[in-house]
Amino acid sequence: TSKLHLSGAVTGKALAIFNETGTDQALFTASASGTTKLTVLHNGLVDASAGGLATYSKAGTISDTDFADTAVDGLFGFDTTNHRLYFREGSAWSYIAKTGGFQIPNFEAEGLAQNDYLMPYVENTMSDGAVHGMYKKFSDVKKELLADIYKLFADMKEKFITKQSIQEEMCIGTEENKTCLNKEQVDLVIKNLPTPEVVGTTTTSATISVSPTPTPTPEPILTPISETIATSSGVIE
Repeated sequence: TSKLHLSGAVTGKALAIFNETGTDQALFTASASGTTKLTVLHNGLVDASAGGLATYSKAGTISDTDFADTAVDGLFGFDTTNHRLYFREGSAWSYIAKTGGFQIPNFEAEGLAQNDYLMPYVENTMSDGAVHGMYKKFSDVKKELLADIYKLFADMKEKFITKQSIQEEMCIGTEENKTCLNKEQVDLVIKNLPTPEVVGTTTTSATISVSPTPTPTPEPILTPISETIATSSGVIE
């Protein structure tokens, strides 16, 4: 029914053998009306540049059960529902996803929920110098990531809250216009603060009143008094 039909059982050999003994010629070429559609190159690669090389395609996850023969490493398949290119390697299927972000395989997604924050990190270095990245939940690693900041706040608390800060002066205002009090002046202010009057459970506000310095009483002005004293020798005013 065809131009070339091979049928039979062979032992130790292939049913058909194409042995090209040159250095750079193709091993096999398939054409349609003179247009090359498929070529097995001299180095064993398959070139289907004319119409593209199709692989297994289905809607949904691809696994060994999708293949009639025993699945082997090197198989490819395309998932048209989730837009993933599946490949079999190490007796397991993995995929590359077509997406604007990135996808996490279901076997790595345990414990992850919508709106969780993830932190990428370098898991290991590949044989060619590339790195393999992974991800962790931010809530699981935030203490490690923010350790320096936590320490900074702890140091600030230790210095400014739990310990007294000794200063020479206490100043209020701006750098250009400020009023400062030294220890003696602050002690004087504290000493003169009135004790607040407590009525029931309500504390009345204490008012600091400053009495003006009393004005000194002026010395009396002596007014001369005219007096006539009579003496035996005359009169003295």
